[in-house]
Amino acid sequence: MNVLIVDDQPEVVESMVTGVNWKEIPVEQVFTAYSVKEAQSVFERERIDVLLCDIEMPPTNGFALLRWAQERFSGVVCNFPFCARGI
Repeated sequence: MNVLIVDDQPEVVESMVTGVNWKEIPVEQVFTAYSVKEAQSVFERERIDVLLCDIEMPPTNGFALLRWAQERFSGVVCNFPFCARGI
């Protein structure tokens, strides 16, 4: 399972990356992004199973990212702040 963490505050992203024992879940890879645009790029390159994202990320937001992902990648399900594909 691959996780993408998205927040426009780098310290929040870093605390989520280091504060969770991802291997225990089990998670193969944790990807990070600091904007919706960066997150979209990660989605296009990698298979993302779980999306953890902030809602407010000016100039857009996490809801826009979710809509974008749902339009392009079937099976993306969301229950903010936890989003998952086929889980």
